[in-house]
Amino acid sequence: MIDQFKSYLLSLGQSQATIRGYVSDILTCQERGILSPCLTLFNNTALLECKVGANTKRRMSSAIKKWFKYLIYEGIIEANPTHDMTLPKTIAAVPITASDNKIDQMLEKSGMCSTEIKAATYILYTTGCRIGSLVGINIEDINFESNTILFNKVKNNKPYSSILSHKVKDTILQLIKDRTSGPLFISHRGGRLSADAMRMRLARELGSSYVPPHAFRHHLATTLVNANVPESTVKSLLNHTDISSTYRYIHLDQETIIKNNSAILSGKLS
Repeated sequence: MIDQFKSYLLSLGQSQATIRGYVSDILTCQERGILSPCLTLFNNTALLECKVGANTKRRMSSAIKKWFKYLIYEGIIEANPTHDMTLPKTIAAVPITASDNKIDQMLEKSGMCSTEIKAATYILYTTGCRIGSLVGINIEDINFESNTILFNKVKNNKPYSSILSHKVKDTILQLIKDRTSGPLFISHRGGRLSADAMRMRLARELGSSYVPPHAFRHHLATTLVNANVPESTVKSLLNHTDISSTYRYIHLDQETIIKNNSAILSGKLS
């Protein structure tokens, strides 16, 4: 049934990484007695007593719910045993953040790095895109006439566009040279660069100035809110489905409120 479950998830538009995660969790639940050997019965108590973190349990519960929806879809069972599922409380994730000084240091250092690293850093800084969206960019996604970039590889499967400043656009043109199609960031073998490989390249070239790519999303959100940009606009720029996700990215403290706002992002890379 596992192979059919994979096909079911694929038909729903789930990524291969998500499918692997669901399958792994289902098999783990079977091994730990949370799911019966035949995978048609669910033991809520076993899930709550399982010796893993609360967030892991919630991830496992998500896989279990998806599994039983599949069984109902196939007509293997009639009633969904997860309707009354009891879940553990989650532990809020610690946001990946970086100070303005650290962000500025990475931005300055990237200007002395390879064109690839410079382009990647500039795009992360000005758009706040996720690392997966960054390496998912194709040259065809960039409109050099309207100065926009389309992110197709996104977490919520809802492509969105961002504006490119002249400096970012010029850096991208230097990077692609005479290429007109294919991945913007390529591996040594000519294929698409993976997210992990991009992180490694950034860390290697930037050294002590390296900042985790996801910190740029938090920095962008906070900087825009401090500049009185409406939160609904920030939500749209970050391509969040729910405004509650945007709130997690906004970090306001007394020092930030009191001191003068930093220059608007587009001003630094105009």
